[in-house]
Amino acid sequence: MQLSAGTGGNVNRFMKSARAMGPLLVCLLLVQATGAAGRKPQAQMTDTKQEVIKFEKEWWEAFKMRDKAALERILADEFLGFDTDTGNPETKSQWIDGAMDKNFRVDSYSIERIDVIVVADTAVAAVHYSAHYTVNGKASSDRAIDLDTLVRRNGRWQAVATGEVHVTTPK
Repeated sequence: MQLSAGTGGNVNRFMKSARAMGPLLVCLLLVQATGAAGRKPQAQMTDTKQEVIKFEKEWWEAFKMRDKAALERILADEFLGFDTDTGNPETKSQWIDGAMDKNFRVDSYSIERIDVIVVADTAVAAVHYSAHYTVNGKASSDRAIDLDTLVRRNGRWQAVATGEVHVTTPK
């Protein structure tokens, strides 16, 4: 490249700016490379999201069918459930005991949509559902979103927390 005599000042300013920006550019490139290396290909991410959706459906079916063995596998030992009206957390054993209560029955449910975010071996799932229950002999229904936090351990997903957000239909 040949520069005319009049561009010398501009070249010097450019070179100083380039030297000053060098470390910043290196950092940006490292962040970009690290992010790309840590990201899963789109097809793999889609497969992982499908795994989470399948897990959520299995959890709901185990809940409806009162399958205690399945619920023991699905919920992590440190599980906390924030889906009671009191707002107090339930441990794994308390949550399962509630699901096994003979005064409570899931008559039917419909999963409308499941939104999933996956970061490494952690997933957050928002399960939009409606359900019909029998509680102490009385019919009840609910429309809500379960916000579930899942972790993958030894190749399988487990729930570490759930919270419930009730949804009301505008009038």
